[in-house]
Amino acid sequence: MQFKEKIVGGVLVLCPLTSVIDASVSILFKGQVVDSIQKGHQRIVLDMSEVASMDSSGLGVLISLFKTTKHDGSLVLCNLNKTVKNLFRITRFDKVIPIYDSLDDACRNVKH
Repeated sequence: MQFKEKIVGGVLVLCPLTSVIDASVSILFKGQVVDSIQKGHQRIVLDMSEVASMDSSGLGVLISLFKTTKHDGSLVLCNLNKTVKNLFRITRFDKVIPIYDSLDDACRNVKH
């Protein structure tokens, strides 16, 4: 699985280059984000602009990553399409993981 990666104001921005986060890619997805955390990146924004849909394994990975970062850092999401945003709303995960409409808002609001 590939990501676009950049640093914006000390924040690591990862954009998964896949249209679907499901069981077939969720382990690779998690592994690559965990590698970034282990390299010392504590403030991470996941730009989900390329992701069109997600299943329960994708949600599980995001919750796991959020828990991994919440003690020493922060993880937020941005640019969710309507389908993925509705999935977060229905499962109430939008109450757990901060979601922003734009990359600028996400980078501004990710905890230090």
